[in-house]
Amino acid sequence: MADAKTYIAVWAVLVGSALAEAWVVLSGIAVNTLAFVTSVALFQSALIALFFQHLREESFAIKGMGIGGAALVVVLIVAAVTSVISCTPYFPQ
Repeated sequence: MADAKTYIAVWAVLVGSALAEAWVVLSGIAVNTLAFVTSVALFQSALIALFFQHLREESFAIKGMGIGGAALVVVLIVAAVTSVISCTPYFPQ
């Protein structure tokens, strides 16, 4: 079980990464915004799962369920974006 300092540090990393993500996207530094935001979201969700949902103490099979779910979410988002871009007449092909 982690102590309060660990939880505060993880929370600070989550807030800092959200602020950095907003700054990078709003300033136009991110070349592929969707890929950047998705990667930051995966990093943040991994921290939340490991520390706040206490998955660090679980076996690899239980951790793998979360990793598999996150991978499926990424596949779903990519499929949806690809479908919208290819089927929408407003985007140049």
